[in-house]
Amino acid sequence: MEEKATERQDHYKQTEQGRGNKSMKGYIFAGIILLACVPVFYLMFMSNKKTEVAEPVKPQATVPAQPSLASLEAAAEKDPSFQNLINLGVAYQQNGQYRKSIPVFEKAIALQPGNAIAYNNLSVGLIMSRQFDAAEQALAKAIQLDPNLQLAKNNLAWMEDERKKFNDELQKLESVPEGDRTPKQMIDLGLLYYAKGDYQKSVDVLKACVDKDPGNAMAYNNMGTSYMFLNDHAQALTAFKKAVELDEKEQLYKNNLKWAEDELNAAPKAE
Repeated sequence: MEEKATERQDHYKQTEQGRGNKSMKGYIFAGIILLACVPVFYLMFMSNKKTEVAEPVKPQATVPAQPSLASLEAAAEKDPSFQNLINLGVAYQQNGQYRKSIPVFEKAIALQPGNAIAYNNLSVGLIMSRQFDAAEQALAKAIQLDPNLQLAKNNLAWMEDERKKFNDELQKLESVPEGDRTPKQMIDLGLLYYAKGDYQKSVDVLKACVDKDPGNAMAYNNMGTSYMFLNDHAQALTAFKKAVELDEKEQLYKNNLKWAEDELNAAPKAE
């Protein structure tokens, strides 16, 4: 699938202690780390007109509505200019769709590689997606381009704090002996491995989870997602089918089952 790496979390299912937002495709990503800090990104909803001094708001005046996400998506598709891409990326982040903002800002940077604000905004999506190494590189580039950009310096400090919390949580879960881990701890640990891109470790810990708790539909779904990013679509299909069998009401599992079916159908057939 295209953009699989940047949207990988959207197929994961959350534990009950921390539900995330649904993406535009209807997928949900499981999360155990609730980020307390507010990301700092530059709001660049600018028009093509010159800046004018606004008149005082008159009584009973209607405040113009901000562009809808759908309208910004349509504008960027019709005219993928730097400004339209920046506007769309910011809108995704305001809507909590941080992973969807990443390829949008990357396209904007390709158009204006010397724009520090674009690199700063890209870093927010990367930090919220726990891609800390890439975020650090983006922030370093932003500061190189504009040494006075305080937003990027603030985000660099925020990123280091979030990376430490992530690693501390990972170390805490890994320190629990395998036989003593609860199903929830296993799901949370699988998520952290998944966020790091260590899909095989994610599969291994989730296999141990379903061995201990065979009726855990979430574990099967998350295992299937990790299999998908290992390009083992057949194993993913089996896991998603089991998740749907255990919880027929969860639309996420059905969406992911179709995802695996589509990938298998698109694969070249052996002669």
